[in-house]
Amino acid sequence: MSLGRRVERLETALGPTEAVCAWLEDAQTFGSLPAYERGRSAEPRADHPFRRIWDQVQADARNRTRGQPRTSVEKAATAALRGATFRVALVLELNVAIGTELALAARDSDLLALIVDLAGLGIEIDKGMTAEDELAARVRASIATYAVGLRASARASIDLEARYLGGHPALVPDLVAERNRLLDDLEQLLERARELDEIRTDDHPADERGLEKLDADVLAAAVEARAPAIAALRVAEARITAFDLLGRSAEAAALRARLVSRIS
Repeated sequence: MSLGRRVERLETALGPTEAVCAWLEDAQTFGSLPAYERGRSAEPRADHPFRRIWDQVQADARNRTRGQPRTSVEKAATAALRGATFRVALVLELNVAIGTELALAARDSDLLALIVDLAGLGIEIDKGMTAEDELAARVRASIATYAVGLRASARASIDLEARYLGGHPALVPDLVAERNRLLDDLEQLLERARELDEIRTDDHPADERGLEKLDADVLAAAVEARAPAIAALRVAEARITAFDLLGRSAEAAALRARLVSRIS
């Protein structure tokens, strides 16, 4: 590396959160991860964004510990490297995992909307039938499960962004737009599902409670209860990826095994 390049990287020394967020701002201009990968594929290996992050955070750690014993300086540099690598891995985990979830959620959203339409039609034809009451309850239960999952995933992401990225959004713009679309569609789906109760006759009142009645407060409580577990899973997956990126394959394998045993 040339002297000029070394001076440039020292002058742009950043802490783990700042360095990763600077990389994120660049990555997010590409709209999607595939577009980012294509745009950066031609860069020399020495200029790879991850290497730049690692250089920046280690330079920052060494600057902050200048004058201390060499072991303290290297310990700080190693800690900064691990912290930055974890944050990079977390960003990748969030984008890949949420991208997959949103693709499935889009399918589920369309299917549930169709089911609500059909359920409403059935209830209008056979008002007061117990079978139709049960159908409406099952439809709302399915929607409740979908709503809690989508909202809890979004809440977990926000919490992780606040904790590890200084509140900087982790997702690329395409995923942000798709998640916002699904959350907006969800509000309409919930309203349509709640209208199923209004179609019922007074002779057959609904007796479901909580989630099955799509009560807003109960749904919110369920989201709050589920989000921490989703966040913990994201963190565990990111730590495994970080170990792999750092060449610590044994630690990655051990953590992966613990995670699998815990899930199963």
